[in-house]
Amino acid sequence: MTKTKRSASRTTSYRMVGLILGYVLFSVLGQLLFRSPGLPLLTELLIVAVVVLLFMVALRYVIIPWFTRKPSRYHHTTRSEEWSSAADCAAALTAVKKTLREHEPRVRVQVDETGNELHASFGSDAVFRYRGSGSRKGWAALPLAATFRATQDGSGSQIVGEIRDDLGWTVSEPPSFVATEVNHRAATLLRRAREATENPPAEG
Repeated sequence: MTKTKRSASRTTSYRMVGLILGYVLFSVLGQLLFRSPGLPLLTELLIVAVVVLLFMVALRYVIIPWFTRKPSRYHHTTRSEEWSSAADCAAALTAVKKTLREHEPRVRVQVDETGNELHASFGSDAVFRYRGSGSRKGWAALPLAATFRATQDGSGSQIVGEIRDDLGWTVSEPPSFVATEVNHRAATLLRRAREATENPPAEG
């Protein structure tokens, strides 16, 4: 992401924080000006603080995850490639699995040996939304889903790799710099997978 776009995204995050802080300040001033005579001021301020805290917890662990589980209304940014490997299906997928974990140790991988498919997921949509693309952790958590399919081709195999963003439901279409980054990361992963299957490790 360019510096200008990252700065714009960071500005959006700051605005969100400003809105939350403004709400808290408005609530405190409201309690000071229109407080109930039946409750001590400290008690009323504690109630406001608890409400804000509960909202933030609900946002992080309930509201945002709920949106991430809903399917996106927009087309996913997708990149795919097809290539040949001298290795058989099992050895090729083993090589892909190894290189993905070397690239990102926290990648989640599932291998369907009967269907000769490998499914992998990177990042976290919930963390990406909560932290925002303007933060280092949020940007690193940009979610990707990868599928690699291998079919036997003589003594070797034919491999199709497809990687897309794994974003859930959003109010508006994700900005163009997100699609650009998805394409960049997908190209890197597909290149590593291709290179790994050219010299796959022995099974076992």
